[in-house]
Amino acid sequence: TINLGKASNGPLIELAILKEYALPIRPKTVLWFYFAENDMGDLTHELNSDFLKQYLTKKNYSQKLISKQREIDQSLINFITLQTVNAGISNFQKIKNKALKTIKLDSLRTIFNLKPNYVQLSTLSEILNLSNRTVQSWGGKFYFIYLPARGHTHFLREELIDMVKNLKIPIIDLKREVFDINPDPKSLYPLRLYSHYNEKGYKLVSDRILERLKKDNILPK
Repeated sequence: TINLGKASNGPLIELAILKEYALPIRPKTVLWFYFAENDMGDLTHELNSDFLKQYLTKKNYSQKLISKQREIDQSLINFITLQTVNAGISNFQKIKNKALKTIKLDSLRTIFNLKPNYVQLSTLSEILNLSNRTVQSWGGKFYFIYLPARGHTHFLREELIDMVKNLKIPIIDLKREVFDINPDPKSLYPLRLYSHYNEKGYKLVSDRILERLKKDNILPK
């Protein structure tokens, strides 16, 4: 089992990771986690990068990162060194970043339930279709796993689910299969507050995924 996830990754970066790291390894099963609260927002930011968009628009685009670990390590060392040198201005930078977030109205998407749009949905469809075909090219199986948002309205949820079904991608819908049927869904969050799931929530999520993989004979029963 290889975990290629990282905080703040959106669908386009996940496609890049699939091409850079999963394609050379060719795992038998790929689980693509979609978090309903912010993945569409992450995708919007990622589409501002012409560099990242090459993973979607160029068929065989890859930087061959899996073979460049020494260069990556050195780049990280240089970055950390620079951050250490600049530590004296870190507090100022934190204040500046917080002010910029306020100016850019970063939190208003959550406060006012700003809706993802159909352009994002169409682009996500392209990304998932390409990802699924890439995994199928080496004989693997690709799953789309829907993680429910933290108590927010799931805009375009039905359209999203229908889109994935039309792409003939297997779905594990954890909103419907875990959270909606739980008699006390708030018990799956820390202190009953909407956040990321607590230990109980993650246990139910992982158990449901394992059940499905066993049912599909991906894992031994």
